[in-house]
Amino acid sequence: MFFDRIILGLSLPPSNLLELYSERITTSASFSGLQKILEAEILPRLNIKQFVFLQIDKSSAYVLQAVGVDAQDLPLQNALMFTGPLAGKYRPVEISQSGDVFVWLRLSIELKNAGELIGLWLFGRRDPEDFYSQREISLLQSLANQTAIAISNILQTQRVLEMYQQDISRHENDRMHLALDLHDSILNQMATMLLSLDDKSVLPRFQIAYDELISRLREIVSNLRPPMLNYGLKPALDELVESLLERGNKGLNITLNLQPDVSRYPAEVEQHLFRIVQEACENALRHGQASKINLTGSLLPDQLSLTIADNGTGFEAGKGFDLAGLIANKHFGLAGMLERARLIGGDVKVDSSPTSGTCIQVVWKSPEIS
Repeated sequence: MFFDRIILGLSLPPSNLLELYSERITTSASFSGLQKILEAEILPRLNIKQFVFLQIDKSSAYVLQAVGVDAQDLPLQNALMFTGPLAGKYRPVEISQSGDVFVWLRLSIELKNAGELIGLWLFGRRDPEDFYSQREISLLQSLANQTAIAISNILQTQRVLEMYQQDISRHENDRMHLALDLHDSILNQMATMLLSLDDKSVLPRFQIAYDELISRLREIVSNLRPPMLNYGLKPALDELVESLLERGNKGLNITLNLQPDVSRYPAEVEQHLFRIVQEACENALRHGQASKINLTGSLLPDQLSLTIADNGTGFEAGKGFDLAGLIANKHFGLAGMLERARLIGGDVKVDSSPTSGTCIQVVWKSPEIS
């Protein structure tokens, strides 16, 4: 051990590796995050140079991660032979046969949750020798047990997000259909009705009420499905600001400053970001009684940041900002913002107090640069 550490310069697994790993994986909500922790922090500490992480689903294997091994050359179905009695046992170099695609394999570790096999770790070469002691195998099994729990949580989170996304999609589709019905049916019928009336029979009070009703219906249609969203996030936000100013009090001041303003993003991303900004502004006016709202941010091709700050009454945000806490405190609008941001891989931060108004920041990055 002294020779390995001092002469060869190899790092030894820390005594608190299990605690470190447990702490790190609690902040990882995706397979990619879990893989980064394994590759950047765990494997180097154990001097492991060859590693394959398989996800098992109904007796089918899928490569999640491969280090030092060409995953394309792996017969995945054959990898399942290293489960059961062969799992958790060191595989010496001497038993490897010529032409065996698993000639590099020295150890397999099962990942189980509630007795169900959900993953498999395949370990190969490690420095200074391709050897895994029983103590190290026990350590790897403990790490695998933690990983199995993390995988189950990730899969559960994905299922919940998929269900929520389906609900959001249905809600947005219902909004769109209602907007089309109001525009193509109700508004057109009202226009036809007015044309059928004799100008002399239309009283001034009727004309005023009619114009107000038409204006309100158009506002509802715009809120249900902003037409300018088809042309990008910036044009849609311009239209949102105009509509808020038109129906707000005379002292209301809303400023919009986004630079640059020509970038386009996936339709789902633009839709959720627009709804987040819309909800933030509505909350500022309806609940915060704000007279000033500043909307600023940067719209870069692969990432963006939006900040909505108001001078309203604000609220006690507290130290925690999680979905359960928001719902418990009946901040349903903020909870919706948080969920929409999560659906597109974004993040929402809220800073508020009863004396300083509210500041909401939304950050989104393309998965390619995250």
